[in-house]
Amino acid sequence: MRSKTNRKKYVKAADNAMRDYILKKYPKCVICNSTENLQAGHLITSKNYSTRWDEDNVFTQCRSCNLLHEYHPETFTLWYIKKFGLSQYELLVYRSKRGMKFTNNDLVLIAEHYKNKLKELEG
Repeated sequence: MRSKTNRKKYVKAADNAMRDYILKKYPKCVICNSTENLQAGHLITSKNYSTRWDEDNVFTQCRSCNLLHEYHPETFTLWYIKKFGLSQYELLVYRSKRGMKFTNNDLVLIAEHYKNKLKELEG
């Protein structure tokens, strides 16, 4: 049981570090430009670990747009394709199907990576 508890702690630390970085990198919702109730929104669900901490997959969204994405994913998908192109979207989808597994050490490194990127943004 202890190992699963530790695992959740490492996943949460990686998630929090990435969220903090993304919210700083994109200070408003990429869909509606709101600055209220901001979240790190995943184009491809965060349940998919292959792209969960992939910068090409996570952008700032307000709570409303992030919730809307669950029921109407085309809004976020079309924004992404318009911004980055269809080939980049297809590459992201391809990467999402890799079935990657992360060790606890990998998760620690992910958290450190995004903490360092946040420090760089903060200058």
